[in-house]
Amino acid sequence: PFSFPYFFTIWDLQHKTISEYKEVGSLFTRIYREELIKKNIEFSKLIITGTKVGENEIKKYYGIKKEKIILNSHPTPSWVNVKKTSGQKFLKKIKVKNFFLYPANFWQHKNHLNLLKGFKIFLQNNKDYKLVLVGNIIDKILYRKIKFYIVNNKLRKYVRILGYVSRKNLLILYDNCLALTYLSVSGPENLPPLEALARGKPIVYSNFKGAKEQLKNLPIYVD
Repeated sequence: PFSFPYFFTIWDLQHKTISEYKEVGSLFTRIYREELIKKNIEFSKLIITGTKVGENEIKKYYGIKKEKIILNSHPTPSWVNVKKTSGQKFLKKIKVKNFFLYPANFWQHKNHLNLLKGFKIFLQNNKDYKLVLVGNIIDKILYRKIKFYIVNNKLRKYVRILGYVSRKNLLILYDNCLALTYLSVSGPENLPPLEALARGKPIVYSNFKGAKEQLKNLPIYVD
């Protein structure tokens, strides 16, 4: 904590709300986040969080009075507000069309395996579609499980994993996808849905706590 008055931002309390996922619930992560948050909650002048859900969690877990909390939701990132480009060279390189897009790092709580299970069911009556997964490969064990599931369920023809892509290429994927799928188990301060809306795309979104506070009735919500 600083020795002068300051505002402290709390993005989420995932080490408490979804601690069963190792990326936020490992012993070291829980200790570190708890110490960071507790000390800064005590010494900061005000606390910034993005949603009423976040505010209620701060009050619930740390006994903070409402008067100390400022609600300030994420804006849509400015880099997505640019003119559309064709991106045909990139699309030709990755060889995909009629695709759904999921941009999320490979963490367990991003729920890729359930998305693949749902997409496999969807393909039973819709063979002409693809799923594109974009994001850093952080959990390598999970990534191997995902690759095994794709191979074992004969999905290689339908699923493309691109890993990390530049913002320029991500915009091309947004502009050419059929819809964004965002099946994370937690939020609600997720940026890709805001980015997809800025590019005029429909969204399939998890109905986790606070999702409707962020995006109202714009997405199709799924369990």
